[in-house]
This record gives sequence, C-alpha cells and structure tokens, in this order.
Amino acid sequence: MNELKQCPFCGGEAEVIMHKFFPTMSNGRETESYGVVCKNCNTSGYQFYDCVQYAVNAWNRRVDNGNKTDM
Repeated sequence: MNELKQCPFCGGEAEVIMHKFFPTMSNGRETESYGVVCKNCNTSGYQFYDCVQYAVNAWNRRVDNGNKTDM
C-alpha cells in the first residue's frame, strides 16, 4: 500500500477508515468500503471505495499529477 500524503488543506496526517454499508443499502448484504480522512481537520473526500488501494490513490491524487483515470 502506498503511503498517504498529508492533508492538502492543513498538512495533517491522514488515515484510511472503513465504513460498513448495511444490508438495506447494498442489495441485502453487508459490504465494507474504505475512505481517507485527515486526523487533524477531518477533511475527507466523502468517497468510499471497495478496496484500500483505491481510497489511497484517490486521496493522494493532486491537481498536478494526473487525471481521475489514474486510479
């Protein structure tokens, strides 16, 4: 897994978080999704991905390093 970049807003440390979507939200089965949040200012992308690496790639993406399809 790639290391998470610092928060683009405050420079704080970020962490991967897991979110469980319950059966009523996911066609009758529990699913786990992953996102990233800043531990300092609570900034997040409000996006959840089905694997940790996709969440890390999305968080680490910056304007100067590619487009969304680079995930």
